Amino acid sequence: MTVTKEAPEKAHRALGGRLALQQLRATRSAYRRIAEAAEGAVQMLESSMGRSEIGHAASGGTGRGWSSLRGITQQVMIASDTNLKAGFDCAERLLQASGPGEFFAIQAAYLREQSKRSTRQIIDLHHAAGGAMLGGETRSWVSPWTRATSLEESPAVDRPFRRRRTRGLSQGRFHEIAYVEWGEPDASEVVVCVHGLTRQGRDFDALAPALAARGYRVVCPDIVGRGHSGWLKDPEAYGLPQYASDMALLIAHLGVEQVDWVGTSMGGMIGMALAAAEGTPIRRLVVNDIGPFLPHAPVRAIGNNLLEAPARYASLEEAEARLRRIHAPFGPLTEAQWRHLTEHSIVPDGSGGFRPHYDPGIGNAFRPGRVYDVSLWETWDAITCPVLLLRGETSELLLAETAAEMTCRGPRARLVTIPGCGHAPALLDEDQIRIVTDWLGSTR
Repeated sequence: MTVTKEAPEKAHRALGGRLALQQLRATRSAYRRIAEAAEGAVQMLESSMGRSEIGHAASGGTGRGWSSLRGITQQVMIASDTNLKAGFDCAERLLQASGPGEFFAIQAAYLREQSKRSTRQIIDLHHAAGGAMLGGETRSWVSPWTRATSLEESPAVDRPFRRRRTRGLSQGRFHEIAYVEWGEPDASEVVVCVHGLTRQGRDFDALAPALAARGYRVVCPDIVGRGHSGWLKDPEAYGLPQYASDMALLIAHLGVEQVDWVGTSMGGMIGMALAAAEGTPIRRLVVNDIGPFLPHAPVRAIGNNLLEAPARYASLEEAEARLRRIHAPFGPLTEAQWRHLTEHSIVPDGSGGFRPHYDPGIGNAFRPGRVYDVSLWETWDAITCPVLLLRGETSELLLAETAAEMTCRGPRARLVTIPGCGHAPALLDEDQIRIVTDWLGSTR
């Protein structure tokens, strides 16, 4: 049988798609179900394409793919009888058995990087790898925004999170507020996780499943003008009052009386504004590297990074290089974590490149003459709920003296300094995640 160029790509896409659509709920069942999916995919491909063609497709044309594919299935089945440590070892073997650019190499690299994290996060990474195959790209990564509709909204997919939408109102015009939701939809306790200025809700893909595993329903919105949410007609409306109004509507939409709030940077400011309001629904507040006093210089630097951002990136690699540079204060992240942040920071521009996921109009507030020292101590003093304050050790936005004062007035926050990072801790590291989950658990 003659093997064309399209055949390996078709095999990769079919196998990647089948594996990606298998969802896992516990560590052991996770690996067993992957194995079953792999076996099913092998049988499907064998019956439709022939053994020699599958071998060629799975190996990238080396002729050893059939035995490698069977061996991989056996290795994953073995891993199903152990734990995440065995998954880590399995990933190493998978990586060795795969050639450059192969689907299993991609799967193995992700699994190796994330095997010490929650099972739910591993599921999501499998989605990303499989989605790339479904999107028709077998040798390079595609932004998950391009595959979100076809993959994540398919009724056949048992996703680790759910995509939801509601609507906000600004100047007589409604706009969409998109969010992802983790955990059981009827869980009695809800945590809302809100991102920073130029970020979006998928920044919490490590923290959210860890909270969901502890029984929380976790909601991670894209603030208006970012991610999957709508853009405002008037860019001048972007600001704290609009963001707080939208999040108040979101909480009402969720149908709960109270929520716990985790906010990074801008998300922390929104949380502070809501927590200070009379009759607030905020029960507990986690503020990540933001405070009631913000000095002019670092605010200006953040604004300049936004205003000077390229309108277009020629490649994912170009976008990642800039992200690594401007967000270096996030701290030491893994290759997979940087790639995850990058993929959710850009969208295709329709001409083969990418653009930032946000409305450039969110930068209007940082134009020359609009940036000053910010003081919100009156807001801080009005907060009465328990507060956990996280500060990056070298943060220039949340000064050490400001953080210290936050422990002595208003809600008298509990302060935890995160070593090795500045503004702001990314909450992707296991130790950082544990700080949040342990505090929420201890104050339940």
